[in-house]
Amino acid sequence: MRHQTATLSALVATLFLAGNAWAQVTVEDFEGPLPGPSAYPGGYSFFGGGGPEPPVVVTEQIIDTDAASGLQSYEVTVDATNSAGTYFYYGLGGFHGFFGEGFGFAEGMEGQNNPANYRMTFDLRVFGNDGEQAATPVGGAVGIYKGDYEAVYEVDVDGDELFESGFDIWHSTFEASVTDNEWTHIVWQLNSGTAPTTNGSPVPTPVFDDASAIFFQIYFNSGGFGTDANNIVRIDNVALEFVVPTTTPGDFDDDGDVDGRDFLLW
Repeated sequence: MRHQTATLSALVATLFLAGNAWAQVTVEDFEGPLPGPSAYPGGYSFFGGGGPEPPVVVTEQIIDTDAASGLQSYEVTVDATNSAGTYFYYGLGGFHGFFGEGFGFAEGMEGQNNPANYRMTFDLRVFGNDGEQAATPVGGAVGIYKGDYEAVYEVDVDGDELFESGFDIWHSTFEASVTDNEWTHIVWQLNSGTAPTTNGSPVPTPVFDDASAIFFQIYFNSGGFGTDANNIVRIDNVALEFVVPTTTPGDFDDDGDVDGRDFLLW
C-alpha cells in the first residue's frame, strides 16, 4: 500500500494497522531524546476567565521525571492566583491530519460511520485541587475538519457563493474524572458524550478519510482547581483507536448490541 503522511502544526503521528480489525493513531506519546521542545509539539494551549486577570500558563514542557508509561510526559502549570473567586478555565489540545492516497483511518472498514466504534484514550495526572476533592472533573472534545467541506457537500456555509471553505463537520464532547495526584487512564468512546452535530447539511459520522483532519482538546476549570499557583496537569499517550465491532445478528447500526435503534434502521 502506497501512502504519504503529513501533519498539521508539525504534529508527528503514526498509523498502525492490524489486519482489517483494528487501527490506531498515536497522536502523541512525548517520547524522544532530551532536551525536548518547550511547547506541546503541534499542539496548543488556551485559557481565560473573569476576575482581575485570567489564569496564566506559567510553563509548558516535556518532562522526564514522571510518565504514565515510557520515559516522558507533557506538563502544563497554571497560576490562577488573580482569578480567585471567579470562573476560569484552561486546557490543551492538538491536530492530526490524514493525507495521501490510501492513508484513510478506518476508511472502508465495517462500522466506519458509527461513533461507537471509535475511542480516544489518554493518561492524565492532576495536581492542584487543594485537597478539596478526591477527583478533578475534566472536559474535552474531538472533531473532524474537512478543508473542502463546501465543495464535497455542496453547502455554502459562509455565504460567499464560492464553495471552497472547510469547516468542522462533526464533533463530540465528553466529561470525565481524574483521581488527584495519580495517573488516570481515560477511555473516551466517541458516542458516549453529547450527540454529534453537523455544520450545514447532515453528513456521515464519523469517517477519517484521506482529506480530513481531527482535533482534540482537554480542558479544566475553576470547579476542579485551587485559585493559586500550583495547578499542574500532565498528559501522556494520547491515541485515537478504531475497533471493528463483533458482528451480532440484528445489530444494524454496528454498535455491538441489538436495541430500538437497530429496529428503526431495519
